[in-house]
Amino acid sequence: MGCWAHARRKFIDIIKIAPGCTLAVEVVQQIGKLYAVERQARQAGMDFAQRLALRQAKSAPLMAELKTRLVEIRSQLAPSERLAKACDYALGQWPANRVAELIPAAWKATKNS
Repeated sequence: MGCWAHARRKFIDIIKIAPGCTLAVEVVQQIGKLYAVERQARQAGMDFAQRLALRQAKSAPLMAELKTRLVEIRSQLAPSERLAKACDYALGQWPANRVAELIPAAWKATKNS
């Protein structure tokens, strides 16, 4: 699993040059929900088992939604478009069909960049 901060930044860069790009805003908001789950775990001082349970309950469905939406967005774009490239990068952040099992490793130390 890759770095969500870098994936998020690609969409932020698109918003900076095209503030009306609602699709990029949507993706940034969805990634923000993942960060909110991690913030909740940190603020509650959860141990590993508690974080794992929280991630399985909250992050796994969010990640599944995000992946589905990225595929939908990407399918509407030409490969050369900036948004397409950002989607491609984000879609590369997890191996196919392994989202739920990778959540513990993927979110060991989520960082806001």
